[in-house]
Amino acid sequence: MSAVETAVARLVASFAEDLVVQWLDLPRPEDLFRPLAQEASSVGRLDLDLPGTVALWLPDSGERATEPPSARLPRRLRSYVDAMMAAHSGRGPHVHLQFVGVTPDHRGRGLGGRLLTRGLARARASGTPVRLEASTPRSALLYARHGFVRTGADIRLPEGPTLIPMWWHPAP
Repeated sequence: MSAVETAVARLVASFAEDLVVQWLDLPRPEDLFRPLAQEASSVGRLDLDLPGTVALWLPDSGERATEPPSARLPRRLRSYVDAMMAAHSGRGPHVHLQFVGVTPDHRGRGLGGRLLTRGLARARASGTPVRLEASTPRSALLYARHGFVRTGADIRLPEGPTLIPMWWHPAP
């Protein structure tokens, strides 16, 4: 299995019960994850080196596109993409930690924290800030333990869950 397909399988398993993925109501969640895993593999960073884990780190210019690519997406996915773009535009270059997942059979072993530590070490070495959107208060606590701070207003998806925007800045 290719790295991208391994990432997609791990993402599907990791996010099967995630409120945002459920809200998106996509017939095939892998169709959400595959293009992002391909992008992370080609221009970002696709982390799969710990068992049952996956992280997609994508470079972001911090500029809002004048015509978002979301125009052709299903309604809820378009709402999600537009909300993310609006919440983080104008912040300058950074990395977007799009997804961090641990499959159910590997949870509770600290693997997600180890994956974050490794990725943040790379960001610190390059002096690059990182952003993410926590989908639960519990995940926001994990990210806060790794130095992420809440920033801006919560992102409320129409008739759906609320996301917590968070940023991490490398130490000077």
